[in-house]
Amino acid sequence: MAHDFSDGLNTVSLMLVNKNTTKKAVFLLFLDALAPILGVLATYFFFIPENAMVIYLGFFAGFLLYIGAAELLPEAHSKHSSFKLIGLTVLGIVFIFLITNFIK
Repeated sequence: MAHDFSDGLNTVSLMLVNKNTTKKAVFLLFLDALAPILGVLATYFFFIPENAMVIYLGFFAGFLLYIGAAELLPEAHSKHSSFKLIGLTVLGIVFIFLITNFIK
């Protein structure tokens, strides 16, 4: 729920910052809220074989890791780099390492 709330907040903020009407912002907020429900309903009509799902999930996981490593992380460190930010970055790397290696 927290993710969906922040997603809706981002949708409305982006619309209003770019000088769209409140009516358009509310309409896109409605579509944003409807998307997860449509996604659940789509699972009744589509079946993805397990071997294809592995490729699908691997592709998108790699894509998200690329965005984080190549775009977001350098941007975060370029303007406001501090020992706290570096420490939290290292802590995040250690956390991911522990999760992927010791929890099964």
